[in-house]
Amino acid sequence: MTVVDAHVHLLPGRLGEKVRAFFLQGYRSEELAYPTDHAVILDRLATEGVDEVWHLPYVHQPGLAAGINEASTATVRAATGGPVRVVAGASVHPADDDPLALVRTAVEDGGARVLKLHCSVGDHDADDPRLDPVWRYASAIRLPVVVHVGHAVSGRTDGHELDPVVRVATRHPEAVVILAHCALPATEAAVALMDTQPNVHADLTPVGHDR
Repeated sequence: MTVVDAHVHLLPGRLGEKVRAFFLQGYRSEELAYPTDHAVILDRLATEGVDEVWHLPYVHQPGLAAGINEASTATVRAATGGPVRVVAGASVHPADDDPLALVRTAVEDGGARVLKLHCSVGDHDADDPRLDPVWRYASAIRLPVVVHVGHAVSGRTDGHELDPVVRVATRHPEAVVILAHCALPATEAAVALMDTQPNVHADLTPVGHDR
């Protein structure tokens, strides 16, 4: 049996430090599970019995996806031969000049095997029309798309924020859509959605200490 953690952020350099600084506004450093050092993160995951992780990068504005996707490929390359296999992820923003081209490059040249859309950080919805070509491409190649649905700074999701995912799943029935954090705390609505949309799934990553 292979144990996979499908929600891990191995963010590069200054971006990783900025995200850590944001979380430290609400937590003490000793409360966070691990530091920003990727080697330490992967060693601890291996100790916990994890064999593989999905690295989920994300962008907060247009113009950053190419760089963050290249960094994702470099992260995987650096982890090769280590204790945990790292699956490269990619991200994109609907306001990028050519979202489809960015995703295709990340997949076909960079080896990305999962796409992350972060609706709160990027301030957009999963069904933004500018993402339609991306959804068609992801559907065609069965590329899993992990969507952080909620827009709250806290990372939490309201039930009504699942509506764009319903529209995506209906328009693109071959898409593999994964609700990050099972849309916590709107988990009942998320489970109900998965009951009616067989192409929608969820990961069980907590938001902060809320399990």
